[in-house]
Amino acid sequence: NFCGTVMAEVASNVVGYKTENMTTGKLNMHTVQFNQVGKNGFNLNEDLSIPNAFGSENWSSADQIRIWNPTTSGYQYFYFYDDGGESGWADADTDEYFEDAFDPLPAGTAFWYNARANEKKLDMTSSGEVDSDGDTTYVLTGGKLNMLGSPYPASYSLNNTDEIVFVNPIGSENWSSADQIRIWDPATSGYKYFYFYDDGGESGWADADSDEYFEDCGYGAIQAGVAWWYNSRPNDKELKITFKKTF
Repeated sequence: NFCGTVMAEVASNVVGYKTENMTTGKLNMHTVQFNQVGKNGFNLNEDLSIPNAFGSENWSSADQIRIWNPTTSGYQYFYFYDDGGESGWADADTDEYFEDAFDPLPAGTAFWYNARANEKKLDMTSSGEVDSDGDTTYVLTGGKLNMLGSPYPASYSLNNTDEIVFVNPIGSENWSSADQIRIWDPATSGYKYFYFYDDGGESGWADADSDEYFEDCGYGAIQAGVAWWYNSRPNDKELKITFKKTF
């Protein structure tokens, strides 16, 4: 399911682009599913097109991109610098443009987009090539919040092991003591909660409101480009998530 995505195969690589509409005046949580052609990542100024981004010479009044670090439980801030002549995504600490201070971000990097109030339609188009190396595995930081999403332009269901695999999640019959996934809704500024249900016999990701398994609760698949929080309980084992390349 490549909803909102255009794909093509060039030689052995799959290239394409995807356009997502963001809610202005709100926080939006996203991932990018493409690497810059020939590179192992994407550049905020070269591979993202956001024509109506709200810019400023002051980071606190401009649109922002915030990337979470689970080890420090803090963010790296970028803002859309615009002095009326030059513009681009810049580091909020140094004011350097992204490409002058940072390596490309890997496909699948999750981030907040803090959109200032804006009367214009706010679309974000990402483009490039899909990782051709096969499945992608992330090792999460135990006992911390981790922000992540799929590096592939395809939807997925949390309990479908052909699409996503969780290794060593902490499960419980009580959602408050289990590992959780929190999916942000910018329209309501609230989360949809799922937890890893485990009664010692059956297990799987379930809706925290209804206790129905993910595939039965009516939420539908998680769409490409959607990022989420993984709230990991303290865990002595290595916690890993593998996104399967399904195309």
